[in-house]
Amino acid sequence: MLLAKVLKQRRTEQGYTLSEIATKMGVSEATVQRWESGNIKTIKHDRIAKLAEILKVPPSAIMGWDEEYSYEPTHNSCKTTIFNIRLKELRKNKGISQQYLANIMGISKSSINMYERGEREPNFLTLLSFANYFNVDINYLLGFSSKPSCEHHLTNIDLFSDTEKCLIHKFRENTHMQAAVLKLLDINQT
Repeated sequence: MLLAKVLKQRRTEQGYTLSEIATKMGVSEATVQRWESGNIKTIKHDRIAKLAEILKVPPSAIMGWDEEYSYEPTHNSCKTTIFNIRLKELRKNKGISQQYLANIMGISKSSINMYERGEREPNFLTLLSFANYFNVDINYLLGFSSKPSCEHHLTNIDLFSDTEKCLIHKFRENTHMQAAVLKLLDINQT
């Protein structure tokens, strides 16, 4: 197995971006990209050891020598799912960029990009955040329902008063006003 394939697959399995690996390794993002594309065919042993530590595998797995670690494409790599199609569709229908959605969700733009391309799957809390932000049912996001409506989500939450539920719905409906409301309330969007 080529070193390049092993690196890329293990990195995406672990949910790291090129930039995150580059920072951890103390190299440029372009260098990591060249390792993964095969343009750099040899890596010093100290870097292999550090990569193995970051990616939580033995160095022999990074080199493709360890048969316990199979790095052939899996069912999770670059597949089209209902989730990634619906996420992209919801984002575009709302007229927002990947960067804007990433800021709202508190995650990186590359994570949004990877979700939309089917290279990464969100954890439950992130999935719930998407459903709440787009005001859709989780079952709709995952393809178990064709109805995006989630009227019951906020109405069944006993923690919110009717006024709070109304405010949440209005905030979500008026995306063009969200930045002004957040600024008015002195809420940092980092």
